[in-house]
Amino acid sequence: MYKTTPIQKIVFMVFALNLIFLFPACDKIFQPELADLIDTNSDGYDDRDILFLQKLIDNSQGYGNPPPDSLDPLHVGHQIWTDGRLRTLYHQGGVPYHGEEGFYLYEIPSEIEGAQYLNKIKLYHNYISTIPEEIKNMSRLKEINLEKNRFVGSVPEALWKNKNLVSLAINNNSFSSFPASVCDALEDINIFVITHNSLCDIPDCISNPGVQSCDCFDYQEISPGNICMDLTVTCNKYLTEVIDNCDLTEIWGEENFDALTSLASEACLDWSGTCSEFASDTSFVDYTLNIDISDTSRDCTGENSYLDYLGWLGDGTCDEEGTVNFSCEKFGCDLGDCGVWDSELGEDGACSCRRDCSGACFQNNSAECTMYSPWGLDCCDYDPDQDDGSCTDIDGDGVITDWHGDGWCDDGTFGVNFACLEVEGYVFDCDGGDCGVWDEELGECVVPAGKTLKRRPRN
Repeated sequence: MYKTTPIQKIVFMVFALNLIFLFPACDKIFQPELADLIDTNSDGYDDRDILFLQKLIDNSQGYGNPPPDSLDPLHVGHQIWTDGRLRTLYHQGGVPYHGEEGFYLYEIPSEIEGAQYLNKIKLYHNYISTIPEEIKNMSRLKEINLEKNRFVGSVPEALWKNKNLVSLAINNNSFSSFPASVCDALEDINIFVITHNSLCDIPDCISNPGVQSCDCFDYQEISPGNICMDLTVTCNKYLTEVIDNCDLTEIWGEENFDALTSLASEACLDWSGTCSEFASDTSFVDYTLNIDISDTSRDCTGENSYLDYLGWLGDGTCDEEGTVNFSCEKFGCDLGDCGVWDSELGEDGACSCRRDCSGACFQNNSAECTMYSPWGLDCCDYDPDQDDGSCTDIDGDGVITDWHGDGWCDDGTFGVNFACLEVEGYVFDCDGGDCGVWDEELGECVVPAGKTLKRRPRN
């Protein structure tokens, strides 16, 4: 056995003492040096970060299912703080946190610039439609996830400008173009997900854009949740080319022209015809929905013009209350987001859909239910005794596999919520036991002692 001499011990102690003096706070070496707090009420949280969170709440008021206006800013989604500064913010629209009901965010405020030590932000499955220019000044922001919101137009370069960005996910929106400056940033971005947008003409540096709506035939599919998958067809013309050569303002009227062209001005079309033929054809809006664009039509309530909300149609969320209502026969039950039209329901008929424990509509054969291909899932909820034909054996293995009772607790953290006893006659029984057992007195699923819930990782 090797033994140290007294002299060697002394040398080692001197070396160790030198390390202590050279590195008095090793943990700070690996943490960004945080500036002095601005904490006027001495609650331990920086006022600028709290202001940003409060503005998230304030700017979402007046829409469908907003956060409570009295919500504590510290209860917006999942937050991680370091030395009084906000470092991480996650929020999935409609998912409850801290005992609060699930809610949606509608706007990222310019006050985000004050949250200078924000390192990761993930605001997905919300109704956000704008990105503030001030986000370009946040050099520490390395991970941005804004998937499944309601963005249109060009992807703002403020997302990667002046940043050390390593992860960017903006999939399942309606972005239509990329500025060339993205090529300068791509070299350092390890995760880059842009699929299911309306990106047709993109810089050559983007080698794998995934399925885009310009892969469709004969029409521009506006909603990212219902992408046409015919990849054999290529587009030969852009909507802007038609706009430049046809006086559509005169034909449609200025209000309709502004709304429709700004929504999909760079949309790919497979179109060959005259201006009058194009002007009378609404297929580029959606081939399943015949909207009379000669008139400023109203939503299902008859009170709101739908033109500013066309991107909401078929985007995966049932718009049946709040700002606009597309849950009626005229709009194809929000293009399927609110189910299918049943003429026998009620006095005049109604949209009918399966609902999960949060009351949200889901369709068993939708991409939302079959997106977890590593598990071989065919649909959301399959019960042979209540088989309505909505579940099919997608992978052809002879077995229909679903989310219900598959070992993972689906409590709405993302995807469907089966953490309850039953909904409208469909028994979920706490996701078949995956989310615990039902407690009649509490009226909720309870996790037995010693049991750990497994929550499905996203692929």
